[in-house]
Amino acid sequence: MLPAKITRDWVEERLDTLHPKHVAAFVRLLTELRALFGGDLDAMLVLAAVAADLERDEWRNTLLDTAEGRGTHTPANALLIVLSMGIPHETVRRKLARLKEMKVAQKDARGHWSATPHASEILRPGTLASMTYIKKILNAALEAERAQRQAKARKSGAG
Repeated sequence: MLPAKITRDWVEERLDTLHPKHVAAFVRLLTELRALFGGDLDAMLVLAAVAADLERDEWRNTLLDTAEGRGTHTPANALLIVLSMGIPHETVRRKLARLKEMKVAQKDARGHWSATPHASEILRPGTLASMTYIKKILNAALEAERAQRQAKARKSGAG
């Protein structure tokens, strides 16, 4: 069973198990996301920044059942994205324009950006890839915990 809170020390003690699983799953996730964004991972990061402050009550419905869900959003403008991500302003502007062309981001009259209602449908393969990544990391954590307990049991049995 996993601890109530996973600390850096907990991760470090189990890194031999966790790291290879993370790298393999992360490469797969980034590869799938890269394909969804036509090779443009910066555009994916900008869209993530646009949606990062979203406080939704129904993420499952929003991401998987095409419902809009309930929630509030702290408006994101290009300058806030530049400041939070350290990407040059012109790059952010181009990426936002591209996201708008992809129909996954929209800009309101005040210059605030948000994900479109159809973004979850368009990006569903990325959501599923993210869920697979999360599952692999959680399974790796369970595996690492079992291995750690077995090692401690062997050590206490030998001593």
